Amino acid sequence: IIRQFNVIGERDTHHRIVPYIISELIKGSTKIKIGNSGSCRDFTYVEDVAEACYLTMNNQKAYGETINIGTGLSWRGFEVAKIVSEKLGVQPPTFEVDPRQVRPLDVNVLCADNSKAKRILGWEPKTDLFTALDKIIAWRKANGPYSWEGYYDKKNLVRK
Repeated sequence: IIRQFNVIGERDTHHRIVPYIISELIKGSTKIKIGNSGSCRDFTYVEDVAEACYLTMNNQKAYGETINIGTGLSWRGFEVAKIVSEKLGVQPPTFEVDPRQVRPLDVNVLCADNSKAKRILGWEPKTDLFTALDKIIAWRKANGPYSWEGYYDKKNLVRK
């Protein structure tokens, strides 16, 4: 079993925190509405996750194991927003908690212990958050809005 921790990358087809922050800051937003302002996430770049999956296939040592695939570092949304705003040359946004976005069973901290991935697969993440954000920002700027942008009515958080 491969347990992937918050996979991030270009072409994200869902409304997740990293592409949401990037999109909002590119559009000039100064306030970002989120559900849980205190949550920490282990953001792992998609190419690193793909490599871990590849290394797992036909690996006899991995059979029957649960292997965490993550960086082992957790980041809060406001920390990601600060990094993105610096990369874009804009002011960091303020965050507003929107109770409609709170997920009742949300976990406050997700951080992978990837020691088993290192030991069994010989895998370690190659892409740090800063480099992953550079790649995602460049893709978003070159390709325009994400497919999900405009799909949700921000006021009511329902599909249009």
